[in-house]
This record gives sequence, C-alpha cells and structure tokens, in this order.
Amino acid sequence: MRSRTPASRVFRYLRQPDGFDAYLRRTIVNLNASRLRRLKVERASLVREAAYPVLAVAERESGVSEELWRAILDLPPRQRAAIVLRFYEDLSEVHAADILRCSVKALNQLVVRAMKTLRTRIGEEPS
Repeated sequence: MRSRTPASRVFRYLRQPDGFDAYLRRTIVNLNASRLRRLKVERASLVREAAYPVLAVAERESGVSEELWRAILDLPPRQRAAIVLRFYEDLSEVHAADILRCSVKALNQLVVRAMKTLRTRIGEEPS
C-alpha cells in the first residue's frame, strides 16, 4: 500500500493557493470521467457476451472413449476450445472463430494442429 503525503505538505507547492478550488474540481471531473469510461468498456463487454447463446453443458456422450476425453483435456487451451466449439458444440467456422476472436483461417489451423495431436496420441481408427 502506498503511503500518502499529508495534504498540507502537497498543497503548499501550489503556485496559486487560490486555485485550489479549480484544482479540486478538475480532479473530481477527471476521476469521474475515468470511472465512466471504465463502466462503458465493461457494459460493452457484457453486451458482446450476451449476444452469444448460453449453451448447456451436456453429459459426455457414451460413444466417446475416456481415452479421447483425456487426450482432448491435454490439448493446449485454444486448440481444445477450437475442437469443442467446432465438433462438440457443432458451431460454424465463422461463429467459432468469432468466439475465439481469431480469423477463420487461424481457427482452422488450431483444429488441424489439435487433430494431428489427437491422432498421434490415440491413433487413427480404421475406416
């Protein structure tokens, strides 16, 4: 925690002591403007998040092996998110890329890398 200097010591350096009222008013206005800017950013974030539908977390599908789930959980977070959004949640490339805040091309690269990792860990099933 910062130590605060007593106000009497700070204010004695004012060039115009009569200007203290204006100084105080300007400080209050600036602090309030900063607070309002911060609230505006927070509100914009909440509106952006509210635009996405809330997806219910479903139980794991019985057809998916425990080994596959472990391998998915071991993926890096963005690759795991890309896989889950594209295949488990069945979202379009555009929507999944928007959620991850990346381009569709970047999303596809995440999916390709994740699939390559999963294939090496689990092995490809015969067709």
